[in-house]
Amino acid sequence: MATPAGRVFFEARGASMALQFTTNSLCALEEKTGLTTLEVAHELALGKAQPIGVSKKTLRALFWAGAGGGSLSMADAGDLVDEVGHFRAVALAIDAFDAAFPDAEAEKTEDGDRPPVAAAG
Repeated sequence: MATPAGRVFFEARGASMALQFTTNSLCALEEKTGLTTLEVAHELALGKAQPIGVSKKTLRALFWAGAGGGSLSMADAGDLVDEVGHFRAVALAIDAFDAAFPDAEAEKTEDGDRPPVAAAG
């Protein structure tokens, strides 16, 4: 379960750690992997039904970006995934990724419409 700030906590390396996807960490993820946020979201959505479908490369990159904000090495991020296990790592990544994009339902008005977007200018 994510905190209001979108952090998902887990135990690894004998300590409490957090996975959180901010704008900066998602940009770093895109730059590092060449995948768009939408492509990662699609892979994680498939992973909800079949966790083994999330590639190890994507999962390692998610932990690199979300657990260390890019300060971990990729090898360290892979070690975190190994420590928590693939299936648990996928669940953590899904929870943190979902928390980065709060439910659009919360943005709807009483009549069910989304609030108007301000014009650029």
